[in-house]
Amino acid sequence: MLQNRGRLILTLALVGAGCVANPDDGAGEYRAAIPPENSIQINVPGGAAGTTGEHTANLLGQTADFYAITRLTSERVNGDVGFVLAVLWAIVHTPPASISGNSATWGPFTPTLSPVNYRLVVTRVAPGQYSYHLDGRPKASTSEADFQALISGSATPSTPPGRGAGSFSVNLTLGHQMDPVGTRGTGSVAVSYDFSGNPKSISVHFANVSDDSGQPVTADYLYDRFDDGSGDFQFDAHANMVGTAAALEDGIIRSRWDASGAGRADARVSGGDAGSGLTVSECWNQSFQRVYFTANPAVVPTEGTESACAYASALPPTM
Repeated sequence: MLQNRGRLILTLALVGAGCVANPDDGAGEYRAAIPPENSIQINVPGGAAGTTGEHTANLLGQTADFYAITRLTSERVNGDVGFVLAVLWAIVHTPPASISGNSATWGPFTPTLSPVNYRLVVTRVAPGQYSYHLDGRPKASTSEADFQALISGSATPSTPPGRGAGSFSVNLTLGHQMDPVGTRGTGSVAVSYDFSGNPKSISVHFANVSDDSGQPVTADYLYDRFDDGSGDFQFDAHANMVGTAAALEDGIIRSRWDASGAGRADARVSGGDAGSGLTVSECWNQSFQRVYFTANPAVVPTEGTESACAYASALPPTM
C-alpha cells in the first residue's frame, strides 16, 4: 500500500560502511539516545501468513484471514520504522565529527550519488534525556542556515537498554523536495514508544503519506507488547475481510494473541461486501488456523463456536 517510503534511508545507509566507532571516543551516552536497530517492532507470532480469499463455508482449519492481515500489516510497519532506525544506528556507530558541550555531531557528509549533505546532532537536554535531529541541505551549500530537519526525535534511554521511551518523526515531504529520486513519497511519519512498563507500547501515525501511485494515506497503528509474548494490535486496513475477494473492505481491526500465538480479531468493517458497515470477529488457534468466524449483520454464515476462542468475548477497537 505504501511503497518506497524508505528510499531516503536506503541512500543514507551507505554511511555505515565507514570507520567503526571506538567505545572510548566519548560519544557513548549520545549513541544510547538512538533506539537500537530493530528494537521498535510489532511482534506478531510467526507462521505462514497465507493469502486472504472468500469467506464461505468450510474454512475452519485454514489460515485465519485476520491473522494474515495482522501479520502482513505488522511487517509493512516494521519495515518503515526499521529503515529510520537503521540509518540513525549506522551513523552513530561511526566516529562523531565533534563533541562539544552537551552535543555530539556526525557529519556533514554526502553519500555517493546523493544531492543532499547530511548531519546528525544528538543533544543532552537534561540528565538522562536527549534530543536529536538528522538534517539535510543541498549538496552545493556550505551554509549552516540551509540545514533543515528530516528526522527529529527525543529519547529517555534506560540502563540496561530495552526499557527506554521516546519519539521521532520523519518529514518525507522535505526529503522528497531535497531528493525526489531518493525519497519518492511525501507526507510524514510519527512514532512514539514507551518500554518502561508492561506492556511496552508503540504508536505509529502516517499522515498523508503517498507513494508512486500518488494516493495519500493517513493511518494509525497502536501496539502493546506484554512480557509473556502476548500482544494487542489496533490498525486500519484495506483488504478482503468478508464476502468475496473481488470487493475489498475498509476496517479498523483489533487483534489480540496470547503467549501461544492463539488469538482473536474484532473489527468494524465498511465498504465492499460489508456495505454501510458491520462488525466481524475471527479466532485462530496456536497454529493460526481459523476456529471461529462471525459477522453482524450475518452477511455470511457463522463458522465454529466462540468457546474455541483464546479470548472469550469481543474487544472492539478504540481507534
